[in-house]
Amino acid sequence: LLKSEVQLQLLDKFSKCFPELEDYKASYDEYISSVKELEELKEKSEKAKRDYDYYSFCLNELDKAQLKEGEDDELSQELKKISLSEALTDEVTSAIDLLKGDIGEGALSQLSHSVSALKKASSKDSSLDELCSRLESCQIEAEDIAASLRDYLSSLTFSESELEEKNARLSQLQRIKKKYGPSIGDAINKREEYRSFIDSADNADTIILDLEREVEKKKSILDKCAKALSERRRAGARILEEKILEVLHKLSMNGADFSIQFDS
Repeated sequence: LLKSEVQLQLLDKFSKCFPELEDYKASYDEYISSVKELEELKEKSEKAKRDYDYYSFCLNELDKAQLKEGEDDELSQELKKISLSEALTDEVTSAIDLLKGDIGEGALSQLSHSVSALKKASSKDSSLDELCSRLESCQIEAEDIAASLRDYLSSLTFSESELEEKNARLSQLQRIKKKYGPSIGDAINKREEYRSFIDSADNADTIILDLEREVEKKKSILDKCAKALSERRRAGARILEEKILEVLHKLSMNGADFSIQFDS
């Protein structure tokens, strides 16, 4: 009974102030939570101010790079193709020549003659119709392949400036990956992290101001709850004092005195 916390519990029980006590505890928890959130936000804001210039530089570098996932692999394939372009040109040109050839000598010409001959034969024997149709399909496919090879051959033409540009771009991407990677996808994720950091830092003062207002609002609610609880306790204390004095008087302790004092 000599402990102040036990005495306070007894007073609360006598005063039946548990609703006010629960309101106070809930308000106190909300207030402390907001205060901690505000302190953490201010710490992060201070750190953000120290890192702001570095993060801005990184974001600017990544934005200028205009990253596209998989671009480095595409460039590597293109440069490999360029390095082999001379050999590829000779080999593809040879394939086209064999398909087209001189008049009457190329595979396409021979296929055409074969189709014509088989058509004449199928007109005499319908059992050859299916074979004739299949041979015509081969002819069409071969012509399509020849056209595709010509398109591929035209794609093998690269200027010196284009080669330098692709090499420079690949070198840039390699530096980006080394600094922010290991992959282009990782660098893109880093870019978004930096952007989020910069946005948060730019808005930090507004967010802190809003949270400070919220803390003040919760502090006001806490003060009201504390006042209500205190008033209920003090009212209960006066009644308890009177009852105890009555008991003391009944025990013929007329000179005895009893009072409940609050620290604050």
